[in-house]
Amino acid sequence: MRTTRASSRPARLFLLMDGRLASVESVGTWRIVDQRLVADTTIVRACEVKPDEVIRESNLMFLLVFLRELLREKNPALEGQHVPDLAERRVRFDALVAGLGQAMAEHVVHLRRVGDSPA
Repeated sequence: MRTTRASSRPARLFLLMDGRLASVESVGTWRIVDQRLVADTTIVRACEVKPDEVIRESNLMFLLVFLRELLREKNPALEGQHVPDLAERRVRFDALVAGLGQAMAEHVVHLRRVGDSPA
């Protein structure tokens, strides 16, 4: 008996090496062949996203904490690996956070203007 299933995954956000943000959507399929699970993932869409888009569509605090955690010095995922540009990545990340802060400030001003306008 052969069973095949497909599932789409929500877009995931990635911090690229050069400090840009990318959104990646994928579809996963799996099937059982000879009592073994065979799984594949296919990227269906990938694009660069701007900081203001991230603010509108993401839980910002969760996002910042998650990304900063990836860049910490004692990250278990990096254990035993030499990452020569980790300090540079932290600097780029902090610059990105500053850009997000500016975009958030602009967004708040826009929301205030909308709130001040008569309906």
